[in-house]
Amino acid sequence: MIGNRCRAKDYCCEDISKIENYYDALNSDEEYDCHHRLESHDENGVIRERFLTKDDLKKLGKYYNVPASELIFIPRHEHLSIHSLNRWKNDDFNNKMSESHKGENNPFYGKHHSKETLDRIRTTKENNGTLHKSTFEGHHHSDKTKKHWFNDGETTVLCFECPDGFVPGRL
Repeated sequence: MIGNRCRAKDYCCEDISKIENYYDALNSDEEYDCHHRLESHDENGVIRERFLTKDDLKKLGKYYNVPASELIFIPRHEHLSIHSLNRWKNDDFNNKMSESHKGENNPFYGKHHSKETLDRIRTTKENNGTLHKSTFEGHHHSDKTKKHWFNDGETTVLCFECPDGFVPGRL
């Protein structure tokens, strides 16, 4: 079904039935939203490094009254996922969130888990086999991803291949 928050008629300058996936959205039990293709993909269909915002699209004149070919109906959960990805790729957002949760701003600041809670956590980990288990246990780095220490007698560096004038090992 097309979600009640869907604003396809505001975005599209044509009949909205021409928007890709219209009939899938109309006949589905799942809610669908209208999505601007340019938000997440460039003109060639390649996914963007940084997604465009509503304001970016408005500046480009690509937010309202666009052809149906520039829009697509996608499931609501997918639409929300795309926009949440956009947030986490934004360094300003990440820095703001990081600062807003440090020290006294952290909701758990100054608090401690009770003995009962710690026992419940320990029991759960014992039951699912993750107590004292590293998340990397049983895996190995490939030679391609292994970094090595190299030195030139004065400086030690960590890199994939030995730089000119360096020898393997740390100082």
